Amino acid sequence: MGLHLGYLAASTMNWRTYITFVSEQLKECTVAKMDGLPLQVQLDLDLEIRNIAGELTSCRQIVKKQLELSSDLGILYDDILKSQGQELLHSNGLKLAEIAGQDSTETKAMVSIADKTYQDSRTTRIMTVIALIYLPANLVLSFFSTTLVWFDPKSEIGYHSENKFAMRVHPEIWVAVVTTVILATCTLSVSWWWQRREKRIELNNFC
Repeated sequence: MGLHLGYLAASTMNWRTYITFVSEQLKECTVAKMDGLPLQVQLDLDLEIRNIAGELTSCRQIVKKQLELSSDLGILYDDILKSQGQELLHSNGLKLAEIAGQDSTETKAMVSIADKTYQDSRTTRIMTVIALIYLPANLVLSFFSTTLVWFDPKSEIGYHSENKFAMRVHPEIWVAVVTTVILATCTLSVSWWWQRREKRIELNNFC
């Protein structure tokens, strides 16, 4: 529709110049025959030319109105597209806000999980330290258990008291204590060295 209106506007823009040119061209042809034509024929030709000029003027006005209507439609379409664009921007903003809220919730959950993991790892480290100290002591005491502590049924305490047995501790028990401390220290040192080695390997892989 717009293309046709453009062609009509271009064809009628200079219609008066074109009619003048055509009339000049026809004038030369008709002047020679004007003398031989009756008056009624001349009047009919003049009337027809006037009618054609009026029709062209009407067409020009119609085309002008169609162009104005097309311009108004274009403005209306632009407004509609702008409105839809604003609605899409608003919808996208709401979705982004929702995604940001979900990310915040996930971040809080991750922080909570990390905190709980840290607490669990701390508890695990404490239990590991206890186990590292307990296991060497258990090993040493198990090794020396037959001679370090025993019950003596023939002691003087056993005869003059209600207890029938008295617990005796070997005077060389310090050997077990020193051995336990040495084994626990060695075990903790090896564990500490192993953890530092693992951290160094992780840092090298990360870099």
